Amino acid sequence: MRRCFFIALLAAGSIAAWPINSHGQDATPAGEVFIGGSKLWEHAAGGHYHDHGLELAVTGNFNRFLGLEMDLSGLGTSLPPSPAYGDYLRILVGPHFAYDANSRVSPFSHVLVGLTHGRQDCDSLNPPPDCNTADWERGGNAFTATVGAGLDVKVFRFFWVRPIQVDYLHVLFPNAAENNLQLSCGFTFRFGSLGRTGKH
Repeated sequence: MRRCFFIALLAAGSIAAWPINSHGQDATPAGEVFIGGSKLWEHAAGGHYHDHGLELAVTGNFNRFLGLEMDLSGLGTSLPPSPAYGDYLRILVGPHFAYDANSRVSPFSHVLVGLTHGRQDCDSLNPPPDCNTADWERGGNAFTATVGAGLDVKVFRFFWVRPIQVDYLHVLFPNAAENNLQLSCGFTFRFGSLGRTGKH
């Protein structure tokens, strides 16, 4: 989380350096790509576990308020005790809501659904009864629903910092539902143009 803290400080400096009530005009981007790191807190099987990983999100905008987002995450850590699953790969898609009326700061939210591929420990002292104990782990897929929000801060026209993104994830692994919290931070690259947002 030190990297997230550093990026948050950079974003705060950016806001202080550039007045929010600027007189310029910004174009609403046709799309954007977010690249960053994330930390996931898992709550499953009566315990709490955590993962670290990378996140990539691609959003195509219909207008300055609504877009379609696809989010890919790769996470990895030691497996939690059975019967919990450790999240490994995730792909989600859904609407992305943004507010771009301000030329320097853009809050957003999203509602995403998709699949998570996880791993379960079959080599523990108490493996799940349907595990093949000849293998030390097995994979499983889970329907996943996510609600989240975050903030992008402008550095340059096409380069923004995302100091924070917070997501709640409900993950339905076989016999092991999870309610997870994920924090992400990183950089957003904007491209294309749908037109001006207006003067500020």
